[in-house]
Amino acid sequence: MIEEKLFTIFNLLRMNKFQLNANQLSVLCYIAKNDGELTATDIQHELNYSKHSSANRICDTLAEGFPYYDSKKVKRFRTGLRFIERAPDVKDPRHKNLILTRAGKNFISSLSKIIKRNGEDYYEHGQTDEIRETRL
Repeated sequence: MIEEKLFTIFNLLRMNKFQLNANQLSVLCYIAKNDGELTATDIQHELNYSKHSSANRICDTLAEGFPYYDSKKVKRFRTGLRFIERAPDVKDPRHKNLILTRAGKNFISSLSKIIKRNGEDYYEHGQTDEIRETRL
C-alpha cells in the first residue's frame, strides 16, 4: 500500500543523521533527475523560488555548507550534507553545474528502492503520465 511506502520513506528521512526538509528534498530529487545539467538559477526558475538566494542557500545546504552569524555576531560555518557539488560549466565558466556526489547518489538510490516493488515502479491509480515519467 502507498501508506506503508510513504511511512517508510518518511521514517528513512527522519531517522538519518541529517534531516531534509521538503524544499531540500525537492531540489535534491530535481538535481538527481537532471544530473550535471543544472545551475542554481535553473532551480530557481524551474521550482519557482522567488529569490536566487533561496535556491543558493538550499544548494549550499546540500553541498559543502555555508557561513552564518550566531546571536552574538560571531561568524560560524554550518557543514552541509555533501550530497551535491558544484562543477564548472564548460560552456560558461561563470556558472557552476550541480552534480550528485556518491553520498547523494546513495541517498537517492535508497529512496528509489523503497518506491520500487518487485522490480517495478509503484504508482497509485489516477496519476498522470507526467508523474509516471518522473523518476528519482
